[in-house]
Amino acid sequence: AEYKTEKKAELEQYAADKGQNNYSTANWTEIQGYVTSGKTAIDGAADKAAVDSALTAAKEDIDAVKTIAQEEAEELAAYKTEKKAELEKYAADKGQNNYSTANWTKLQGYVTSGKAAIDKAADKAAVDSALTAAKADIDAVKTIAQEEAEELAAYKTEKKAELEKYAADKGQNN
Repeated sequence: AEYKTEKKAELEQYAADKGQNNYSTANWTEIQGYVTSGKTAIDGAADKAAVDSALTAAKEDIDAVKTIAQEEAEELAAYKTEKKAELEKYAADKGQNNYSTANWTKLQGYVTSGKAAIDKAADKAAVDSALTAAKADIDAVKTIAQEEAEELAAYKTEKKAELEKYAADKGQNN
């Protein structure tokens, strides 16, 4: 009976050492449930080996309960995965056929660097910031239509200047 009492106290201390503040209310309640069921198993054990087995099982159950930090880390990791997929879709929706090979390569580079920045982000706000920056970089890459429009505008400007020079030269010759 003394051995069982000692092991039940050890189990209670094990749980207490985990620190209630490190767990959500629900998870701390779960730990307390494992302490209670572990103590019941210890009380029902037929010998020291069974007591030790019950104690070990209860400790393993307690160890499996996630801390607040673990839950937050998992939540952030899931958020990062979601936002990286959003970035890939954002880029893919731009349509590779709308870009020159060089500009599509540049756009894909922004996807890669954006995903790397998301991976390095320490919190959701930093993830959002990295995503926004990557989307802005992607938006700045010119489509074939934009490049052609710029080339046409430059060509028109050049031809207007030639025409103005021609007219000015004609005016001076008369």
